[in-house]
Amino acid sequence: MPGQKKQTIKERSITFFNLSFLPLIPNKYLEYSMSVSCKDLKSKKYFEPTKGFVESLLNIEFIDSCSNRAHCPFHEDRRDSFRIYVDGKDEIRFHCFGACNRDWDVYDLVMLKEKCSFPDAQVRFAKFLGIDILAR
Repeated sequence: MPGQKKQTIKERSITFFNLSFLPLIPNKYLEYSMSVSCKDLKSKKYFEPTKGFVESLLNIEFIDSCSNRAHCPFHEDRRDSFRIYVDGKDEIRFHCFGACNRDWDVYDLVMLKEKCSFPDAQVRFAKFLGIDILAR
């Protein structure tokens, strides 16, 4: 119709899905189904969000999506010696092949950068992902 604003796809999808039935589901089931353990958050399933989190946390930028390399933020680095990878246990890890010559997981990096405890690091990462953590 003339003069009527066209709805975008996002607006149409919101109009289409009526979530008014959600309060009928007991909260304990919603919390359980949407919660994951902190170990689960290190799995390769969360590779891209973890990469984005570490980029913002350490103020670095991975050079390209294929090689997953960056300049190490912990020492003067002229080469891209900082890597993100998935190990044999399907966990996301970080390694510096330069002066650090160290290996970390995402929680190690949060604790190192923010100078916080392990449980605080877990909560900070989970909040970034918008996920309630079930077990520590």
